[in-house]
Amino acid sequence: IRGVIRSAHIAPNEADARAFIIDGADTLSAACQNALLKLLEEPPAHTGFILRCEEPGALLPTVRSRCHITASDEPEPFADKRFSELAESFLRAVKRGGSALTVMSFELEKLSREDFAELLSALLSAAASAKRECALSGADAPEYLLRIELVIAAAERYLVHNLSAGHVAAKICAELMPE
Repeated sequence: IRGVIRSAHIAPNEADARAFIIDGADTLSAACQNALLKLLEEPPAHTGFILRCEEPGALLPTVRSRCHITASDEPEPFADKRFSELAESFLRAVKRGGSALTVMSFELEKLSREDFAELLSALLSAAASAKRECALSGADAPEYLLRIELVIAAAERYLVHNLSAGHVAAKICAELMPE
């Protein structure tokens, strides 16, 4: 959420506006929701937010009061199954770490900037789903799932500044490598 807050105040380079999609908003802690609240109250003129969640009632009342709630039976937004499958492979590689993550880094470097941006969105969705599964089972989300959102937010900023997908892929894999 800190990354979203920082990025929201950066004017878009190639468009008139930008939108942030926060997947799994209902799984955000109260502290994260409160941090987001100020931004929802006074968003930059060029910025909009979509908070996707399965349980809107899990959002703080102050957050809900600043949102227009709509229901959707839309299918998974990543119709290209390749990105969903690659995102799941990435999460498995992050969980295993070591050489699995190194191999994944080389695989991601082959993507175009546009495909890499799509993959980042699929990664956020996959991580939110994994966190949701943990919450439903009563388990705490593993630390790597919590870090992914921060690392992906940073990666999106790097792409905005025209870094290549290969460089960004290597950086996110290095940042997610277990110590």
